Amino acid sequence: MSETVQYTIAEPSLEQLVTSVQPLRHDVLDQARLVPTDKTLSVEDFLHDVIHRAAFIEGVAVSAVRVDTIATNSLHAMIRKMATLDGYSKLGIGSKVLGTAEEQAAQQGVRNFWLDARESAIPFFEKNGYMSTNNTVTHEDGVLKYRMFKRAT
Repeated sequence: MSETVQYTIAEPSLEQLVTSVQPLRHDVLDQARLVPTDKTLSVEDFLHDVIHRAAFIEGVAVSAVRVDTIATNSLHAMIRKMATLDGYSKLGIGSKVLGTAEEQAAQQGVRNFWLDARESAIPFFEKNGYMSTNNTVTHEDGVLKYRMFKRAT
């Protein structure tokens, strides 16, 4: 795959969430889950203080992220459901999607970002400024994850 791949980053429409973003999340993130999840969107995907960003190539999502504020008017947010298709990894697309979502959250007052990363994703998040908190958590999907933290810039 060429390093000059053309893509656009945008807030996905409801139709794009259903037809492109959620299937991307399911395909990428379910590879590591011990307990399969269903392919439907969750209630949290529709909350008003949730930020969705995705990179699209010819209308198909190749990378996506969701940012959840921990409480209304909160200074804290969780990075959730970060996923990039394998063929588009290492091109900087995921970093751009993440950065765009973080920037939007920071404009809304978020000052601290938290996430729970799979072990294989730690280098990606470290490259994007996240630091390990040396805490682990096992999610309901059975996967051990590592808590990471970043201050907004």
